[in-house]
Amino acid sequence: MFEPPEYPVLRQFHLQPVQLLGHGAYGKVYLVQDATRGNQILAAKVLPIRNFNRREWDTANEMRLQCKNLDYLTQIYQMYQSQSDVIIVMEFVNMSGLDAFEKKNGACGLPLTIVRKMMWQILEGIYEMHNVKMIHRDLKDENILMNWSLNVLDNTSPTGFRYASNEQEDMNCEVSMKITDFGLARRLEDNQMAQTHCGTPLNMAPEVLDDQRAFDAKADIWSAGIVFYQLCTSKFPFPAKSIPEMKNMVQRPFHSVKMHPQQQQLPNIQQQYIQLNDLLQKMLCIYPQQRINALAALYHGFFTDEAVNNGRMTLEKYDWKYANEILQI
Repeated sequence: MFEPPEYPVLRQFHLQPVQLLGHGAYGKVYLVQDATRGNQILAAKVLPIRNFNRREWDTANEMRLQCKNLDYLTQIYQMYQSQSDVIIVMEFVNMSGLDAFEKKNGACGLPLTIVRKMMWQILEGIYEMHNVKMIHRDLKDENILMNWSLNVLDNTSPTGFRYASNEQEDMNCEVSMKITDFGLARRLEDNQMAQTHCGTPLNMAPEVLDDQRAFDAKADIWSAGIVFYQLCTSKFPFPAKSIPEMKNMVQRPFHSVKMHPQQQQLPNIQQQYIQLNDLLQKMLCIYPQQRINALAALYHGFFTDEAVNNGRMTLEKYDWKYANEILQI
């Protein structure tokens, strides 16, 4: 029986392959059971040595050692090297990125109750990075994954689990945002500014678009503001087609987020949208010195509400049917 050439390499390091999760120019990612961790379900990225980005491993490992809270950052546990490949063993995040989530949702954006929980977690992850002097430099919707907690055991499944399939089973399930892809991340010492300009143009802060200006952690806040706007509207606030056009567009005000049609009858909803747009204005401020930081954003009035539930994104009854439809669970 044919098996992929990566299987023997994985087994060499006590990783039992279960299935292929994805592949690309960089290599392949497999779902594995790690015998050294009690057969824990993890993901293993297998890539040729020539494609190995040492910075991504070093950055993720440094964050693992220094961050107090890794709940909203994808954890990388171990690195192995064979004669031809590098294997990076990491946390298995079982859902897609926010980009796929937005496409399923359509053109009207997500309800505020869901957006608020998502953004609190994203900002908490950013705060943890910035608190240890790390900046991501490529925050975008596809680099923020979603993890649905797997509390339903199923012995008939090859992985030993399955997704919760109804509201009763979902009582203990939570959805967590997971920032990933630290290949462009780097450390900044106190008062240091980055000079290397990189990332995705539609998510770049104005100071990053300007090749003559250095930038710091506030550039991540701008990028998170772009993601925030996308979650609310399924659109970019500055839909430019080129970097010169982008430089011009960011100088102009963006359109405020309008009320979601499913939430017009909710109590205090108008005030919540006022708070939402105020936070967006502070995150998408073109002047980095005046732009809000991650910690201040977490304490903004948009989040100081019982609905945030200390950041734990437990799906409420209001959310269940909606999430069930767009996630196709």
